[in-house]
Amino acid sequence: MKNRTPMIWNITNKCLYSCSFCCLGANSSREDISLEDKLKIVKNLDSDTIEIDVSGGDPLIDLENLKILKSLSKKFGRENISITSTGKGLEKVGLTELGNYISEVGFTYDFPREPSPNRPLGYNEYNLKLAREVSKKGIETMAQIPLMRSNIDSTIIKEIFLNLNEAEISKILLMRFSESGRGISKANLSLSQNEINNALKIYKNLEFNHKHPKIESAPSVKGILIGRALTSLNITNQGLLLSNPWSYNLEGKPEKYCILGDLTKNKLSELAGANIYQRFFTQLRRNILK
Repeated sequence: MKNRTPMIWNITNKCLYSCSFCCLGANSSREDISLEDKLKIVKNLDSDTIEIDVSGGDPLIDLENLKILKSLSKKFGRENISITSTGKGLEKVGLTELGNYISEVGFTYDFPREPSPNRPLGYNEYNLKLAREVSKKGIETMAQIPLMRSNIDSTIIKEIFLNLNEAEISKILLMRFSESGRGISKANLSLSQNEINNALKIYKNLEFNHKHPKIESAPSVKGILIGRALTSLNITNQGLLLSNPWSYNLEGKPEKYCILGDLTKNKLSELAGANIYQRFFTQLRRNILK
């Protein structure tokens, strides 16, 4: 089996929600590149060793992005394509058709009650409602949970886990809160490593007792949870290739140090070198040192 380089394509910065700590600064008024330029990016991804999560913003807000999913699936195989969306996006598409193009649907679920202290009203509840429908279609589902000050109490963790268990969600990805985009102004939500370790222990105990969802082991360096996104290459909504998906400023623009080039104009191999997998790990080491 080939080693695969993970990529996150933030194909849009549009979202019907405007969360106070969005790592991209997404909102409903963002402008993206054209469908023609998105298809150029697919063509310029000249490697057969990558796997791609199409994310945002919310990639299903604009239904033309289904054409991109179809194109990616045809080129790299459905098993190497996933999507991260919201309930508002998922309700706009036929889930059976979506399942033809992707192997997994990711969604955020980081608080079990309404209102959530850090999200718009109904955000978590509606995400889980649509994820439940996705699961009923036999599609793998992953709840992405940024660990932060508001959701590490043991009672809250148990509610989150049992709600996901009842909805037949396949996996949980636990992530370190990212001070990126609007999250830069929410540093008070960040946790110490000891607090993160304690939350991980509670989740693992719940997994042991209830069997599912499975807790995905997030990558770590010297024991520090860093989250899957940091260990992925990234494509922005403007087609830029980045070495670090969480290096966005308050305006939602990527930091210059992580920009490798423009995939609407150049092939992946031209920007990252012939050995994409090796370049990925070189960039990962640099990210961790930032």
